[in-house]
Amino acid sequence: DGFLFRYVLDYLRDKQVVLPDHFPEKGRLRKEAEYFQLPELVKLLTQDDIKHSPDDYFHSDHEDGSQGSDQRQCPPPSLVPADRKSGFIT
Repeated sequence: DGFLFRYVLDYLRDKQVVLPDHFPEKGRLRKEAEYFQLPELVKLLTQDDIKHSPDDYFHSDHEDGSQGSDQRQCPPPSLVPADRKSGFIT
């Protein structure tokens, strides 16, 4: 699932997972982690203290209600957390 795999890739890069505040796909993401045999990611997804990104600025394609639009909402650089400024293709 391309929507969920972006979080798997982020984990493989950084060994941490950052999810939107309201992320209803946590169970499905855990199943993806099990499928790809990533026990540490499974463990992180089982915990309740996962880091969250402010969903006001980081929208997923899945959550975006404007279908057919190629425009993505991006926050001003001054509002992007330092650890999210580079290396992410989402």
